[in-house]
Amino acid sequence: MKKKRSSNIELLRILAMFFIVLHHAIVHGVLGEYVGNIYSGTIFTNHWVNITIANILVIVGKTGVEIFVIITGYFMITSRFKGNKLIKLWIPIWIYSVLGLVIGILSGKFNIGIIAIVKSVFPITFVDYWFMTAYIVLYCAIPFLNILWKSINSKMKQYLLLFLFVIDVIIPTLLGGPVAEYFASNEASQFLFLYFVGAFLREKDVLNGAYKLLGKILFCGSWALYALLVVGFMFVTKQTGNSLIATHAQHFAKDGSPLVLGMAVGLFIIFGGHPIKSNAFINRMSTSMFAVYLIHDNQYLRVLIWHDWFHLDRLVQTTVWQMLVGVIGLSVLVFVTATIIDVIREAFFNRIEIKASNEIIILLRKLFSILRRNKLVDNIISFFDLRTNG
Repeated sequence: MKKKRSSNIELLRILAMFFIVLHHAIVHGVLGEYVGNIYSGTIFTNHWVNITIANILVIVGKTGVEIFVIITGYFMITSRFKGNKLIKLWIPIWIYSVLGLVIGILSGKFNIGIIAIVKSVFPITFVDYWFMTAYIVLYCAIPFLNILWKSINSKMKQYLLLFLFVIDVIIPTLLGGPVAEYFASNEASQFLFLYFVGAFLREKDVLNGAYKLLGKILFCGSWALYALLVVGFMFVTKQTGNSLIATHAQHFAKDGSPLVLGMAVGLFIIFGGHPIKSNAFINRMSTSMFAVYLIHDNQYLRVLIWHDWFHLDRLVQTTVWQMLVGVIGLSVLVFVTATIIDVIREAFFNRIEIKASNEIIILLRKLFSILRRNKLVDNIISFFDLRTNG
């Protein structure tokens, strides 16, 4: 019998993606990414409370990203890599990238040249979606990562996590981007660290319910500390008039932040420690979460959604409650709309996509067979489980 998925973790995937949508609504809309520096002039002076609250909410986006990778590590460390799943993941990326390109062209707002078209047609190769590129690189590395993890003892696993923690958390937080990049800290290495964090949590059985309090402390404590830091940055900016100070308010909401890691691990433990019955609606909805990201954060659609269609940059000059209701309400609207779009896509095109993925796998097997000299190619096909969908 097919094993039912844990709906508590699927619900966490849904929440994590909503966090990402909310994050983008704030950074691309409310805080005015497309309309200049919001931390200087009368806008900040008159509405610094709204700006402070928006900055406090920003951290949930990176938390959502880390949750997705931790979940992958938790489940895939004991699972077998399947090539057809990778190809099935790639197809919607291509569909929504091209769809976004077409809408961008039809809008007449963008100056789209041949380079931009090539990037949209090959979104993974040219990092049109940074998250999906890093995630696919990670996914392809899973067979090797699992072999590494299972071949070392408990102490070596702790040393490995500590080393990656220094490279991907401590150095980026204390020394910043350029120094971190020198030490090879980037999205790929951070995803590697988070994958092993998920594997470690699986090995320690942290979802057995005994760690619920720890999860709440990590999540609430990390967010509370971040909020205090943001308030401090904003208060000093208001008193001194130095807008440069406020620009650092999101320092602990970026990739590699220990506070983001604390929130992600904490929320993972909280949800994982509260098992619920398998729910078909939740499980189905969770399968569209990558599509929600692909739709709303397309390089053309995100400008149209947050800036041209809904004008979220105007919310910062309203009351606190108007801003909160506006940004959360519009985030829900975008989230639900993108989910419905993907449900419709799958209803009409799922069989076609399965057939296309099978044809791609067959093509890959033929390419490998052309290069066949010995059993090496057969081993590669077996290692990456290049089987067609049934």
